[in-house]
Amino acid sequence: MNYKEVAVAGTGDLKDGEMKQVSAGETNILLAFVKGKYHALGATCTHYGAPLADGVLNGERIVCPWHHACFNVLTGDREEPPAMDSLPCYDVRVEDGRVLVRIPDEAQDRRTPTMAGRDSADQRLFVILGGGAAGYSAAQTLREEGFQGRILLITRETRLPYDRPNLSKDYLQGHAEPEWMPLRPAEFFDEHAIDVMFGREATRVDATSKTITFSSVIRRRSFPGWKRCYSSDRHREAGGSRRHGFCQLCLCRI
Repeated sequence: MNYKEVAVAGTGDLKDGEMKQVSAGETNILLAFVKGKYHALGATCTHYGAPLADGVLNGERIVCPWHHACFNVLTGDREEPPAMDSLPCYDVRVEDGRVLVRIPDEAQDRRTPTMAGRDSADQRLFVILGGGAAGYSAAQTLREEGFQGRILLITRETRLPYDRPNLSKDYLQGHAEPEWMPLRPAEFFDEHAIDVMFGREATRVDATSKTITFSSVIRRRSFPGWKRCYSSDRHREAGGSRRHGFCQLCLCRI
């Protein structure tokens, strides 16, 4: 990967605890001065693209001005939802009264947080009821915090977690494509070993016996072009089987 170094500000442009948006060619950067040191990060929130320079810098935490997602100014790490991805960070150095930022030629506006992988020796199972943004966020957070057991997200929906608030906004107005609605693509769930059980509605949870009771109504999902369950191998290990083209554990078409 090729890099270039660009002067984006003077050393006296910011006071301690201040931040502003600057440009390095076609790349917008959030420049912050914290505890006597400059930091350069992606300039827009990874949720809906809000300009973070319009937000609040509180200590080492950046708060988005729109929906209050939070990021660490030192590392760019996501600290609070609704953002799912972290901010890219860029190397900074000061020379001759100038603040120089080193950026790649193909700079990205986000980065996926580091997550633990699935360890087959870890027999723990964490079940999440509800396939909305909160349920998905819980699954991602488990992997971010190092959980290596099995994660099973159970939803009564027939599709992967999607951006529900946007359905009543840009999507209905025709300003958002259907492809924008899923919070993550199917490949992401497979890569990070997050299993999804579709079409199941829980009616009772018994924490003592660790059992979940479902209603008799089961919805089978139908996704044209999706020919296999993206977690079918793990599901078969857990007792799933193929019948009438469906994985019988999660009801995904194989």
